Amino acid sequence: MNAPEETRWITPDQVAETMDGITRETYKELWGVLDKLPEVTQEMMEDGMTPADYAQIKSLARVWHHLSEDAQKNITKSIEEEEKQYDDEIDYTEQDRDAAASERIANIQNEY
Repeated sequence: MNAPEETRWITPDQVAETMDGITRETYKELWGVLDKLPEVTQEMMEDGMTPADYAQIKSLARVWHHLSEDAQKNITKSIEEEEKQYDDEIDYTEQDRDAAASERIANIQNEY
């Protein structure tokens, strides 16, 4: 199974600690692969490493092949669910904004 694109920008520990739907087994695997990631040195940080640079170096995508198929499926499903929830929140926000704009227009029209 190929790693989802999002895994290029998140670290295994971020997924383990912040993503809903991660099973206990996947959680353990995510923490277990951290030692397989490249080391980030103090010199790299002092040379201007950004958080995005750090996330790419320590990305989940780099260790995806070390995870079991069950963990990969669990992570992929959790990412999909999180994206769906985010998309639903955006749609809801857009609907709220449109409704508020319509209400303001109606109020202005009623004043005249």
